[in-house]
Amino acid sequence: MSVADHIPRLAGRTEQRMWFERIPTRWWVVGLILLFLPVVANNFWLFQVMGWTFILGMIGLSLMFLAGYGGMVSLLQMSIAGMAGYMVAILGPSGVLNVSLGLSWWIVLPAAFLIAALFATIAGALAVRTDGIYTIMITLAIGVAFYYL
Repeated sequence: MSVADHIPRLAGRTEQRMWFERIPTRWWVVGLILLFLPVVANNFWLFQVMGWTFILGMIGLSLMFLAGYGGMVSLLQMSIAGMAGYMVAILGPSGVLNVSLGLSWWIVLPAAFLIAALFATIAGALAVRTDGIYTIMITLAIGVAFYYL
């Protein structure tokens, strides 16, 4: 045995691929189609179909994250999304002059995100102290209270 046999090799150093080479070709094709979708699609497809798909998909992912990885079932996702929507309506420009503040979108979107995150943190701090069915009941109670607010 030689000394070279005992030196650890950099296995796979030449076979290591860059991050963009590991993405399958079909995902690149889907990405290009979505990139050029505003050129060929009308406003209905862009705002109604794609917009609602994105919004509800994010809410569904948050539920999957909580239930799948955390083991907690929450009924509060739509209330948190509704809080962000209310903040966008109140802080951003609107057709009703007396209700909205008319701030720039560069201020409105981060502010709405932060306020919704604060609401979710406070509601989550209340719900995480319980176990089992009580977690679901507390999130349901907070969601119903938000609905009637």
